[in-house]
Formats: sequence, structure tokens, C-alpha cells
Amino acid sequence: MNCDSSEICLNNECINACYKESCKLNEACQIVNHNSSCVCLPNFVRDPINKNCVPIPLRMCWDNTHCGPTEICKQSTCVSACHEQTCEMDNETCQVTNYHSFSCECAPGYTRAALNQCEPICTDNDDCDQNEECLIINNVPTCQCFTGYVPYDPTDLVSNYGCLKYCDDNSNCELTEKCENNKCIPACGFGTCGINSQCIEQNHIAICRCPDGFIGDPNSECIKACKTDLNCDDIDICIDGNCTNACSVYPTCRENAECKTLEHKAQCLCSRGYTGDPYKKCDKKCVKNDDCEEFEWCDPFMKKCASACEVFACGNEAECYAENHKGNCRCLDGYSGDPDIRCHKNCADDNECEDFEKCQGNNCVPVCQKDTCKPHGSCDSDKHQANCICDQGFIPDFANAQCIKEP
Repeated sequence: MNCDSSEICLNNECINACYKESCKLNEACQIVNHNSSCVCLPNFVRDPINKNCVPIPLRMCWDNTHCGPTEICKQSTCVSACHEQTCEMDNETCQVTNYHSFSCECAPGYTRAALNQCEPICTDNDDCDQNEECLIINNVPTCQCFTGYVPYDPTDLVSNYGCLKYCDDNSNCELTEKCENNKCIPACGFGTCGINSQCIEQNHIAICRCPDGFIGDPNSECIKACKTDLNCDDIDICIDGNCTNACSVYPTCRENAECKTLEHKAQCLCSRGYTGDPYKKCDKKCVKNDDCEEFEWCDPFMKKCASACEVFACGNEAECYAENHKGNCRCLDGYSGDPDIRCHKNCADDNECEDFEKCQGNNCVPVCQKDTCKPHGSCDSDKHQANCICDQGFIPDFANAQCIKEP
């Protein structure tokens, strides 16, 4: 038999010479005098080392006229007309055409068939799906539906069923099927019944029911029924006749902990990589400070990350702040002094201080110091002044806040 230059003779039939070619990325099948080969797409060139087709170096442009006929100008660069183009149908690839345009064609090994679909090129019926056979159409071996069957419509919810039996009503279908959009499909399709329910196909109708040991609405969800925890799965407990996840009714676990169930009992466990009391707080495990957050340090005894301020004591009216895994002290706002010992309130005069304090050096300090009125008396403060209560035989010296011997 004489075939066209784009065909070969196989089993006394003329078929497309590319039917067995499997070209790589950026390649297309080319036929010359009955011989097929994979060549680089336009704007690609074969790498002499790895033999793959790689893009030709890009060129600058203002519009399509500055580019080749198989290119377009995009973002001031000449690129293939198929650059970032996506074809909508399955088994299609973008093919560059002349004059700065492209079209979606069937990929190598596929051919255009019913409903504009790209169907596999076949050698025998084994290459086709259920309810299909391999036929020569337009000199190309193609998988086609059996007589009395119709190809699926990709817009249908039943698109996974391939070729379906044609029907006018339920009487044309099996008892386990129903006629929908002139196609026989299983009465129990995906999502027909609820969670954990069973679907039974009977007289072209789907019947949903809860399996033995389950209760509830089979159209939405069936829940396992129980009398005791032993009737439930290991992770569930029996509550009001229903098996319920034990962790769903258990108190919330603390930071960095999670709930686990074992033999119907819920328990809190520190998450992986953490240690501590899961009912209080789990801390990150560590070996060195760098394993912890910047505001934490690695406790060398507990081998866990802890707040750097947790074991750091500051003076009165001071606070701790963490930096580089260390605790540091600083005076509160409006205070100054030595934060490791004591910070004093800032002031301009005595009226800005407490009654037992006075303003000294812009700081509020107690009027009764360690040595005030000593050694022959004790100090009592009143309205920012120190009053000496002297021992017998001594009188107060208000100017120097001390007790002196009676004249």
C-alpha cells in the first residue's frame, strides 16, 4: 500500500509516522519522507553536551515586528509564542505557528477525536480504556468508544468513567446504574452518601444507610454507637451512646504540648523536641544557647530552653530584659539609679516624691538613711524631713539630722 510521506505502513495500514515517538521537553516530532525524529521547538537549540533542547539566548524588542515569525515580544524580550501558554484540554501541548501566534495541538502519541478530545494513538485494544477499541480513523489508529457507548464530557461530574453506555432512560441501564445526561453511570457515585455510611444500588436508585454498629444520618455522617469505651476505637471514648474522640472533650493542653489518646484515655504530651510538664508548659530541648530563642538560655542541668530572666533578680523599681541569651536589669520608666540594687524615682523637687522621701540629685531618696540620727537615736520621716527621736540625755540636731548630748 502506498502511504503519504508523513505515514508508514503497519499491518497493511497507513498510520502516522510519529505514533511511537516519545519526544522530550521542548521537542516535537518531525516527519521527513516517512521517517520520524524529535527536533527542538522554535527558539530552542540542542545542547551538544547533554543533548537537551535549551532556549536560544533572548533578544530585545519593542513589538512583535522585531522578533521572528514564531516569536512574540514580551516585556521587551523576544520569546517563543508558546512562552507560559497553557492548553485547557488534557493531552494537549502548545505548538508555535507562523506570524507570532500559537495553537493547542494533541501531544505526540495522541490524536484529535470525539468532543475535540486528544485520544491515545493505539496499536491494539489493550492500549485503550474500558469500553473502547482501537480503530483506524483518518489513517491514524485511535481509541474509540464501542458502538452504543459515548465518550465522557469533561464538564460532567462523572468524567472519570471514560466511555459510558448511551441511554434514554433508566431502563437502558443496569439495575445498579441510572441514566443521567444520556449516559449510564453508577447510582452510587462519589459523595452520594455521608461519612462512614454505605451506599446500596437498587433499581437505579442509591440508598444510603449506616453500617452495623453505627448510628446517625447516613446522608451526612454515621457515628459509631457504643455502650462502653470498649465498643469504640482506641482513640475514642463512649459519651451518650456515641464514640467521641477523647481529646475533643479533654482540657486543652498547655503551650508546646498536644493531646494523645491511648486505650481510650487522653493525655497531654510535650511536642517533639520539647520537654517539661505538658499540663503547665513544655520548653524546647537544647544543648547550647544557640538552640534557643534570643530571649532564652539553655539550662545546662535541665537541658531545656528557659527565659533568661527566669532566674535573674533585679533591684527595687527595676525590671529584667533578655538579650543575647542573657538577663539584664534596667530601671523602670521615670526611675534612675543602679538597677542591680535600687532605682529611685526621678524628681525636680520634694513634692514629686513620697512623704518619707526627699528630692536629691533629681532622685527621690529616703530621708532616713542608714546612719541618720545614729548612734544615739532613731529616725522618723514626716513631710520629706527627717525627725530624730533621741535617747535619754541627747537632743535632736535638726540641721545635721543627728542626736547630740544635752549641754
